[in-house]
Amino acid sequence: MLQKPAHSDSIAALRALLRKVSALRSLLGSAADPQLPVLNTLAAVAGAYFGQDPTLVSFVSDLTLP
Repeated sequence: MLQKPAHSDSIAALRALLRKVSALRSLLGSAADPQLPVLNTLAAVAGAYFGQDPTLVSFVSDLTLP
């Protein structure tokens, strides 16, 4: 789990991952591509970390992991 505040190297890696996800999504041929759900999930999780979706942020904050 990535705790806030995260180390600057962790944030940089997460942003680099998001840039790669965005680039890969732009190359997909159709909305039916089987890679799309995986890429969307990665983007959503990162968006939750950066606070872009209040509903998702509260959901992730409420999760208890073993």
